[in-house]
Amino acid sequence: MIQRAVAVAIIIISAIVPGSARADATSDVAERLLRLLDQGVTIVESNRNSCDAMGDKLGKLIDDNAALIHDAKTMADRLSAEQKKALETKYKARIEAAIARMDPGMQHCATNAKVMAALRKIN
Repeated sequence: MIQRAVAVAIIIISAIVPGSARADATSDVAERLLRLLDQGVTIVESNRNSCDAMGDKLGKLIDDNAALIHDAKTMADRLSAEQKKALETKYKARIEAAIARMDPGMQHCATNAKVMAALRKIN
């Protein structure tokens, strides 16, 4: 689902060779994306019984971080298959844990118009 798309973007972002100035910038984006994912998890968990509130808060979080999400997508397009695989390996457990925590709330609110509108903003 959409959460997996966010997770994949996070994984893909930080795959530049360590030590370069670009790697520092990419690592910064990756860390910011991981914090964004954590914030999304908190919103979903704390609003799992109030889907409209979840959608409003997710929408605001995504709007407030639109530039970061855009930058992440742009960087992701530049990565090789090897870089993507390395990132997947590095962050897989952390991202899967976040998705598992989000799943009950997302399943409960999967058909809510506000939640779906918020998640569509990521694509």
